[in-house]
Amino acid sequence: GGRDESLKFPPSISVCDVTALSFDEEKMVLTSQSMTHIPSNGTKYAYGPWIAKSGSTALIDSLKYASDNASPLNIETASEEIFDQYRFLSILRHPMDRALAGFHQIEVFWLMNWVDDPIDRLGLTWYNKTCLNSTWASETKAKGKYQCTGSKPHTSTQRRLRRLNNFLDELEEKGFWDEHITPISYIISSNKFNSRARYFDIKDIDQLTKIIATSAGKVKKRHSPMARGDSAQGMDFAVTWKELVTLSPDQELAHLAIEKLCRLYHSDVTCLPYDVPECR
Repeated sequence: GGRDESLKFPPSISVCDVTALSFDEEKMVLTSQSMTHIPSNGTKYAYGPWIAKSGSTALIDSLKYASDNASPLNIETASEEIFDQYRFLSILRHPMDRALAGFHQIEVFWLMNWVDDPIDRLGLTWYNKTCLNSTWASETKAKGKYQCTGSKPHTSTQRRLRRLNNFLDELEEKGFWDEHITPISYIISSNKFNSRARYFDIKDIDQLTKIIATSAGKVKKRHSPMARGDSAQGMDFAVTWKELVTLSPDQELAHLAIEKLCRLYHSDVTCLPYDVPECR
């Protein structure tokens, strides 16, 4: 019969020649050079390079579902011939949306008391300068070691932007200390599966998960996209790229945050297939 047209791969997108990129390795603390998810059987698809805050959870969930939760391959011991049997997929997104999603994730981790180790190790201080009225997970946060005591808690646009700038200043100084904020281009360039992958935009995640499920003879599960919380959920720290761009003509702190993001993620802006006119 006729092929199911809905199972066509979306158009893939290309990245630059990552071997031509250079990074300040001292600023890169991500040590995992081979972040992937390759089910040991049950599907011929694999995920890699694994890029946090870029559809990774949805893609890994779909591979687990398609492979009946097959254990992942041990990539230290598996041979190149075994890798040749898989089709590697990876997901990209607009570098500034992704950078700010990473900031959001770190703030959530701080509220959950999950970043005590890097705070101890690197002497991080961003969390303790401009205190907001974030009520999300406030009972959990209250039990934590690192509270925000540097100022009276108060939320305004100005203070949200100042907190973001505190974070970006420290990122410039101390380096990319967590995978959620490490530049996509660095993750790709340091991943041994980078040349095997076909890259797709995050908007195509639904189609990709459908293809993975169908290839294993399964009906695609309903995928609920991870909705990023905002001030309505008590996450006063949330800032979007669209908001920064809108505010920047009148708000010096928004303008400064854009300048810092463009510097920090310059390699992503030049390497990934997204237009970021604000960084020109």
